Amino acid sequence: MSNLQISGLVSGIDTKGIIDKLMAVESQPLVQMERQKKILQFRKDAFFEFKLKMNSLRDKAETLYRNTGFSATTGTTSDTSVATVKTGTNAVAGTYNLDVTTLATNARISGKESMMGVLAATNAALTGSSAVAAADSSVKFSDFAASNSLSNVQSGQFTINGVSITVVKGADTVNSVLNKINDSNAGVTASINSSNQIVLTQKTAGKSQTITLGSDSSGFLAATGLNSGTARTGQDSPELRTLDSINTDPDYAGTGTIFTGGFFKINGYTISYSTSDTVQSILNKINNGATGVTAFYDRNKGQISFTSEQTGANQQIVLDEPGGAGAHGNFLHAMLGADASKNMADGAFDWATDAPNAKKVAGTDATFKINGADMKSSNNTVSFNGMDISLLKQGATTTITVNPDLDKVTQNIHDFVDKYNETVDYLYNKLGEKSYLYHASGQDANTNPTDDELKTGLLKSQSIVRDAYDQLRRMASGSVIGLPDEMNSLSDIGITGKKYSEDGGKSGQLTIDDDKLKAALRSNFNGVMSLFQQKQVQVADYTLTTTPGTTEYKLPKTGITYGSLPTQLVSGSEQFSFIDGTPGDHQYTVDWNNGIVKFGSDPGALTFSNLYFTYNPKTEYTAGLATRIRFYTTDTTKTGGSLDAITGSSGSIEKELKVVNTDMDNLQRRLEQKRKSYEQRFTAMETALSKIKSQTSALASL
Repeated sequence: MSNLQISGLVSGIDTKGIIDKLMAVESQPLVQMERQKKILQFRKDAFFEFKLKMNSLRDKAETLYRNTGFSATTGTTSDTSVATVKTGTNAVAGTYNLDVTTLATNARISGKESMMGVLAATNAALTGSSAVAAADSSVKFSDFAASNSLSNVQSGQFTINGVSITVVKGADTVNSVLNKINDSNAGVTASINSSNQIVLTQKTAGKSQTITLGSDSSGFLAATGLNSGTARTGQDSPELRTLDSINTDPDYAGTGTIFTGGFFKINGYTISYSTSDTVQSILNKINNGATGVTAFYDRNKGQISFTSEQTGANQQIVLDEPGGAGAHGNFLHAMLGADASKNMADGAFDWATDAPNAKKVAGTDATFKINGADMKSSNNTVSFNGMDISLLKQGATTTITVNPDLDKVTQNIHDFVDKYNETVDYLYNKLGEKSYLYHASGQDANTNPTDDELKTGLLKSQSIVRDAYDQLRRMASGSVIGLPDEMNSLSDIGITGKKYSEDGGKSGQLTIDDDKLKAALRSNFNGVMSLFQQKQVQVADYTLTTTPGTTEYKLPKTGITYGSLPTQLVSGSEQFSFIDGTPGDHQYTVDWNNGIVKFGSDPGALTFSNLYFTYNPKTEYTAGLATRIRFYTTDTTKTGGSLDAITGSSGSIEKELKVVNTDMDNLQRRLEQKRKSYEQRFTAMETALSKIKSQTSALASL
């Protein structure tokens, strides 16, 4: 049948509008289903937020459940010049006597002193061509006779290295101008030499440092002969000069050693160089390579040195440069003053006779005692009982004191309580939140609520939320069974519930008396720790009775501590030995998590008395507060837990969503069929009216 719809073509009736209105009425159940689907998704989102809150509380409880919450320590030494200490999370509190005998040292090779001492760095200088009589140096320029060239100096300015110097003819003298130069930022020192010539000397030594004269409107530079003086170029420190420039320097010629390019090895790493390299560039290659040493040139001593990067008796510096002439070069031999015919890497090389001006020192280990026990270390940073001890002075003693870091522990407890308060406040508000669905139950069915309205009160009547709120409050207010009366509840350490009239009091928030908490930590640190993390409870004098034909027996507790049962179960002459695996005849094993004893053979009718074991009480009231909350929140939100039964892929919400989606699909199909039915009926009506109109017109024409 054709899908053509004739909308009032003959009748003049808006059939499409009528159908749309009819379908709007028919679609009301679909609107309700879409709202129901949205509410289910919002409820899932609300439970996800609930899960995040519970997991956040679990994380804070986990910190106190684990030793990390109480393991923060501080360490001090009685003499910080002897040693310093840094404690980690595993440091053991106590007092340690430290006696440092020797410090660890680096292996070291020092070269020949004054090897290039004749090549000290020099400063650039400019010497004036005119002499200034000693008597004239303090005379004002305005007082000179015309016959004296200094009378030509006028008021004006001249520049040195771009810095302007001002001259006043009626006030300045040669000496005052020299003082102005010295006080300026020109970077030179002005003086008068023994020949009464003015000398400008660069303050910074080196070849690149120059003296540049600029414009001169005063005539001072001409009058003193500086503008026509003799310039001397500065020289770099020898380690900054190329080997070529050193070789050709007349002052160096008398040493009798000429550098040649080539290669050498340090600890097996090859360094290649040429005579266009500087001493420093070669040292940089050493320092940047995998040589294991640091190379340094001492300008004061004119000496090269190699130091192992690490300390200890096992450190080696092996210098390998073949002896004799050849393309291998002679850098090491020259700098160390070694016999040029011998390789320093050879076993036969004798440093005392083959390199008498050099010095080779082996590295040494640090030797020390802690509480009388002899110890040794290849470096001066020692790890001991969770401490990092830096040894600084040998032949001296100090006392190391490690104490719990009460400020850090207090902060960890604060963080836990703050998160607890945040969680119970959230749960309290969710349980008391007004539900839009409840308040709208009597309203008109066409009410179109906003998403924010639909999201309100979705957790109000959820038992899992009510249980979480009640359980957390009971856990926080209850005592830990088995602990001493003076230290078995939070109130014993200054943590109490807020007053009902206080902010947060209605929801059950806690408050902390810091003075009382710190006093408890100082007086009974282990007691406070047990209050939060008690997780090992012992069962003693337990009797296990077996019956013939049964090989597995359930203990009264789960979460049994591994290895806490006796290794031998004895009843009269019968004995069963523990095995960690599949048991055989007269052997037994344990499913520690589930608390099940499994015999490898039928024990028959026996009684095993006076057994003992320990277990993790988890959420029992023999467990510490952090332990209870840690396991409770984990069990609530874990896969397969109570929350997963609601929000998981097979949870109740997903099941409801599947039903709603199926109902919506079915209804959608029925609505589509209904619309087609309306359209067909109205089309048939229009067709019938068209035929009647045609027949009427035909009859009227007769």
